[in-house]
Amino acid sequence: DRQRHALQTRVATGWAPDHPVRGLSLPTREKHLFALLLATRRPLWVRQDNWDKYAPYLTPLPLDDTARRGFYALPLFAGPRPLGVLYADGGSLSADGFQRFQKAGRALEERIAASRRSAA
Repeated sequence: DRQRHALQTRVATGWAPDHPVRGLSLPTREKHLFALLLATRRPLWVRQDNWDKYAPYLTPLPLDDTARRGFYALPLFAGPRPLGVLYADGGSLSADGFQRFQKAGRALEERIAASRRSAA
């Protein structure tokens, strides 16, 4: 939200209309994976072999069976300002896919930055 008190879903594709992720609202000051990502500014690939490491941060998230097989997440920023988290699950997750996901996320940040510059 504009006050930076909560991380809320703005765009969600690929989920059913009644999926909990569509109404997501997580307090930014609580310990959960998305708040951690915004604090560290690092992309993350959660997989079966590192799930336990992140499990304490996953509890508040509305993860379904697809997410439990693994997912990618990347914090999005406009300069120093956090915008949100880009998330993807499903399909065949791989190291190559994670690199493409990171590249797509960074390209999205660049487009947002360019749009902000042209609007100013």
